Amino acid sequence: MRKSITRLWATLIMIVACSDVFCQSWFTLIDDDAGNVEAIAAIKDIADKHGIKICFGVIANDVLRKPDVAKTLLEFQEGGHQICNHSLSHDAQVWKRPTPNSVEKEFERSEEIMDSLGFKSHNYLIYPWGRFDMVTRSWLLALSSKYFSLAFDSRGDVCNLKNYNRYYIHRLPLRKHDNISIIKHEIDKAVETDYNWIVFLTHSAMKRDFSADYVSDVIGYCKVKGLKNVTVEEAYNLLRVQNKLMKGGTEDWTYVDEIMDIIYKHLIYLIVAAICILSISMTIAFYKFKIQQ
Repeated sequence: MRKSITRLWATLIMIVACSDVFCQSWFTLIDDDAGNVEAIAAIKDIADKHGIKICFGVIANDVLRKPDVAKTLLEFQEGGHQICNHSLSHDAQVWKRPTPNSVEKEFERSEEIMDSLGFKSHNYLIYPWGRFDMVTRSWLLALSSKYFSLAFDSRGDVCNLKNYNRYYIHRLPLRKHDNISIIKHEIDKAVETDYNWIVFLTHSAMKRDFSADYVSDVIGYCKVKGLKNVTVEEAYNLLRVQNKLMKGGTEDWTYVDEIMDIIYKHLIYLIVAAICILSISMTIAFYKFKIQQ
């Protein structure tokens, strides 16, 4: 009887706490691939600097072959960071032309490896490449629901918690060549309207995209704007208690969307480049005119 009362009281406290949490937007950082110790240590240093917990999307076959990475990730896990499943192989032949049979084998084997290595709470999936057409999504999301509590795509920007699909949650990539003012504008919009979850995507081992200073600046801005930091598992527990685990509709992310996204996040650079080209063209035209005179 006493244990039942204690559990009930703990549940009530959590519900009250969750009610406060849903009055603000959240942010989560998921670093994909766990490429090497140096890369994951670099982004973990950023998390330590800002006092937040982050998540790592781990490719099971890779980490099985890299005991130094596995050891480091286990240490991070002990410190409160979370390890998520980023598939067995991340193989383009599997994930760019997925079939139910090949994907299910990836799910089953990756879960076995993650368990064997000592990773906990890894029943959250980061889809490799993370963009699938409607036909694929019709079976992929249903299959994912058999193995995972949540699953994440690679595009779509901010996740609106009033209408989303728990097995195709949007992420916002952080790439050093994207104009940071645009990223901060997206954060501002999320803060202005409640019930948003910004799940950032980083590739710490990909030098063409990753900048520690850039990511640190974004995290610092999230904290200034009052966003709550949550791991994927913490978000799941909050959504579950509030009965907000939804299976809403999903949309295609086409090449047109990708092009428009690139233009949007590089708009200032494009405007500056256009002004420079126009100025140079006008200068050349002026001197040609002077010569002709």
